[in-house]
Amino acid sequence: MLGGGCLRWTGAASLRASGNAGYLTARRMQQDWHVETDGAGSLVVATLGAQGVVLGGEKFPAAGRESLRFVAGRLQQEYGAANDLAEMKR
Repeated sequence: MLGGGCLRWTGAASLRASGNAGYLTARRMQQDWHVETDGAGSLVVATLGAQGVVLGGEKFPAAGRESLRFVAGRLQQEYGAANDLAEMKR
């Protein structure tokens, strides 16, 4: 995706960036999502059954989570999946 803020997979929002990212890519490789972006704000990734999310070359465990929230490339563990997914539906 170029110049957007939301990437959909089979009709559902799977990645949402705060504001518009210059670019945002996601590809599923085996059990993990590999995500690349130039956005510095927050990014919510719906795991869609993935075991991990790789962002900035670092793998973050995702098993058992519906979504992960990152801010400036760092995982924000205190944020809950219900809030993440509600935000993605906006």
